[in-house]
Amino acid sequence: MRRMTGFLNLALLVTLALSTGACKTFEQSMQDTGGMQLSANEVKQIVAGNTMTTSRGETYFFNSNGTVSGRGQASGKNVGKWNITTDGKLCTSSWNNQYVPSSCSKVYYDARSQEKRVVDDSGELFYTITNVVPGNPNNF
Repeated sequence: MRRMTGFLNLALLVTLALSTGACKTFEQSMQDTGGMQLSANEVKQIVAGNTMTTSRGETYFFNSNGTVSGRGQASGKNVGKWNITTDGKLCTSSWNNQYVPSSCSKVYYDARSQEKRVVDDSGELFYTITNVVPGNPNNF
């Protein structure tokens, strides 16, 4: 009986290990379906001097001088800094709002939907860029 219980426990552990290893992150799924991480220059072309709206309802103006300002999910104006790393990550930091964390995220082009997807450090979808317009039409 002990041997059978030990075997069942081992079988359960192996099954759990295999099933959790099969879970893919959003980023891995993007790569599997032809999604491409954008380069630093491509990300810069999207954001520098433009206003971007996200699937989370946020709208931000990315001034070419490295400041970012706009409205997040909560009301009130948020102001911070932005930069792009050499490997293409879009980073934001030094926010005036303590609830807005500093972060660096990869930007992917989704070949299936033809949308730009922003992926966090854990490989999960942070938001989709839903609109980009030149300049600062909202006067942020």
